[in-house]
Amino acid sequence: MYIESEMTSYIQNFQNINDEKEKLKAYIRNAYNFFGYGLWLLIEKETGKIIGECGIQNRDIDGQNYFELEYAINIQSQGKGHATEACYFVLEYLKNELEAKEVIAIIGKENIKSINLIKKLDFEYIKDINTDEQLYMLMLQ
Repeated sequence: MYIESEMTSYIQNFQNINDEKEKLKAYIRNAYNFFGYGLWLLIEKETGKIIGECGIQNRDIDGQNYFELEYAINIQSQGKGHATEACYFVLEYLKNELEAKEVIAIIGKENIKSINLIKKLDFEYIKDINTDEQLYMLMLQ
């Protein structure tokens, strides 16, 4: 997934695949033990192949900590409903297990596929957070 430049252009602070592997190893060692949640691999049921990731990060926006929905699906697996299904699962987990009241998503302004997905999930645009990214929020009920 990280070999595809169409994917890595949307990954914050992506340098190269070796750096990304090291970041992921550190993330696995630390995030799950500290928070009890993080990003989960997405495996296609029919093939057993890893097709992406989806889960929860913590994000500070204007001095306030939020749960952030994050997802990435490899190019070949996009458009098949995998991201939608995974995001619904994560949103249910946030609501039922973590008793979250709201969740955010930060989407690159040029990432039209993700903007369309986040709107499909009923997130609302809040504001631009910098020249390249927009903040969306969903109130969980």
